Amino acid sequence: MKPLHPFPPRRNGAQRYAVSAECGIKHPVRHGRGWRVALTTSCVVLVLLWALFNFAAADERSEAALIAEQWGAAREVTATDGTRADLIHDGYAIEVEWSHRSKWYQAIGQSLHYADVFNLKPGIVLLRHPKRYSERDEKRCRRICEKYGIKLWVFDAKVTN
Repeated sequence: MKPLHPFPPRRNGAQRYAVSAECGIKHPVRHGRGWRVALTTSCVVLVLLWALFNFAAADERSEAALIAEQWGAAREVTATDGTRADLIHDGYAIEVEWSHRSKWYQAIGQSLHYADVFNLKPGIVLLRHPKRYSERDEKRCRRICEKYGIKLWVFDAKVTN
């Protein structure tokens, strides 16, 4: 009985070999579909990660759209440096951000940057998530906004994930 070989021979019966550069040993070259499986798996993982982060951003954009509609504010206004303020309204360059997950830290810097770029006053709309609200984070954000003259609005989120 012939032993099973881990690498099947080519159709014409000849086995293809490659010589290892390090030690000069011949080993069979595998012509499998492993790379296709790895590529497909990688693509699926990337799409799932993109969707996960995109849905979180989509909720924030939905909330910004609702607020812009209520206020009559301009949305996603692009500055000369390519950055975009979430809202421009009544002399304020406004960043819309969630109050949880310490996202408000980023909102402070972004609102100050947009205020500088657009030559407006800085503002932040802080969104309270009904399940992930942190009063401590809101108090911290409010304290820093008062210290640096940033106008702060706090809204309960209507669109949630």
